[in-house]
Amino acid sequence: MPCRSSGVAQLFSFGACDDSWVTLSNQHMKALNILLCLALTVCASRAATQPVTVPDGWTIRSANNDYQVSVDSANFSQGKHSACLKATTSSPQKFVDLMQSFRADDYRGKRLRLSAQVKVQGTRPETQLWMRIDTASKRSVAFDNMADRVIRSPSDWKKWEIVLDVPPDSLNISFGVLLAGNGQVWVDDFQFEVVGALVPVTKGLNPRPSAKQSEPAKQIKPVNLDFER
Repeated sequence: MPCRSSGVAQLFSFGACDDSWVTLSNQHMKALNILLCLALTVCASRAATQPVTVPDGWTIRSANNDYQVSVDSANFSQGKHSACLKATTSSPQKFVDLMQSFRADDYRGKRLRLSAQVKVQGTRPETQLWMRIDTASKRSVAFDNMADRVIRSPSDWKKWEIVLDVPPDSLNISFGVLLAGNGQVWVDDFQFEVVGALVPVTKGLNPRPSAKQSEPAKQIKPVNLDFER
């Protein structure tokens, strides 16, 4: 009767054809161990080059692979998760930015406060929240990236804020957190709040509007601000 052994049985029989277990020689066992080690090495290499875990609703901007982004379930300010940005080398180049954009419909003509909880570790971290307002015809009509108050020292969870006026003709609002240098930052519980005229606008850098036209953001509202989904 023809042999119809399974793929696994065929692998271990090395072409033998009978209905009993096949005893492997030492030579075959050595060959199998080598193949197994090679397979594990390939799997480990693929795992190391897998894309970073991007929180739902967010996007990542990075000029190189010196940073990684993940959702952290061990460190958080509230709930059960936070977003973590981390340098993967001792001398990382450029920066990594976790961000999203949404339409400005709900905030046109209002003063808007962005806040988030931030935790920082590392030897030379540079962490900044940022928010930018764009119109249809000009980008960055209002902008603050905390350039005058960069977080450069390790700290436990602390609330940081940005306040900007949203012009009546605003189209999109973009915001996020960026990390430069050798360090690690966790961010959690982003919030948007309309505030009154008594709340001062944060300065940051003077905005430099560009004539680059903008398309309406795909997102109507900001999403997953607490990284719980």
